[in-house]
Amino acid sequence: MLDFLEEILRHESVHKQQAERRPNIILRNLETSPKDTKKYFSSTDEVMAFADSFIVQCRKKGLSDDDILDSLRDGKKVSWIQNVYSGMDSETQKRFKKYVYQYIH
Repeated sequence: MLDFLEEILRHESVHKQQAERRPNIILRNLETSPKDTKKYFSSTDEVMAFADSFIVQCRKKGLSDDDILDSLRDGKKVSWIQNVYSGMDSETQKRFKKYVYQYIH
């Protein structure tokens, strides 16, 4: 339970950092509803936050950074987050992978 809470707090802290880097943009609470999964998960802010969450989940499972990148290349499912993004349009999949690569390097 604590791992899940820690994951949520880290995910939300990514959003806080995003807002701090864009002081002239007003972020609305749940601007995109999670009920509209395609729209919600394809939002750039969410793609970035879930890329970070994906890496954290993988590292907690003992995967190295190379293992994480291999799972993206090979399509080996290691996280529910990866399952969500594998069902998204190709542009969103590319952005998700791009942020995972950036955060690892």
